[in-house]
Amino acid sequence: MLISTIIFMDGEERQFRAEKVRVGEAGVDYVRVDLDEEGEVIIPLTAIKEIHTTDLSEDDVAADLLG
Repeated sequence: MLISTIIFMDGEERQFRAEKVRVGEAGVDYVRVDLDEEGEVIIPLTAIKEIHTTDLSEDDVAADLLG
């Protein structure tokens, strides 16, 4: 399970439980975070300062995050 922490240019920090995190196709400036059954989040690269993605086992993830 991927846990992605995205730090935005304005300092806001958000975490996503993701199936995968991809940078857009050639010439397209976005990051796509696939959220499994919940859809996806598309974020313009110009809004992102940092991305930290960690691959964790379900044993390492807090139960409240798993829902």
